[in-house]
Amino acid sequence: MSTQPLEMASAAAREALSGTGADQMSASTPCSSWDVAALINHIVGAQSFFAAGLTGTPPAGETDYAAGDYVAAFDEASAALVSAFGAEGALEKMYELPFGTMPGSAFMGLATTDTFQHAWDLAKATGQN
Repeated sequence: MSTQPLEMASAAAREALSGTGADQMSASTPCSSWDVAALINHIVGAQSFFAAGLTGTPPAGETDYAAGDYVAAFDEASAALVSAFGAEGALEKMYELPFGTMPGSAFMGLATTDTFQHAWDLAKATGQN
């Protein structure tokens, strides 16, 4: 198994993030409790959360990525996540996560789905394809 599905989801998320302007931060999203800024914070922060689960380190605290260069922050966090899942044996290893124990391959599936789903949410909220 490769990290290709995650890389494809990350590319979609990066495209949606790159197409989002500062004037759209308060727009509503398909995620009814989040505006665009909150959704960006989730998309970027989730990359770090998933990577922390793989490395056994505590996840970073809440950060307002939407107030800064969220594309650069996503690029950095996404690269670290893909690298962690691409490490030898990472997909076969069992991980103790806050919500249960699962193999790396299933955890990567969760990360891939979350990344792609919220890329779609952001694109929809900001009028992108």
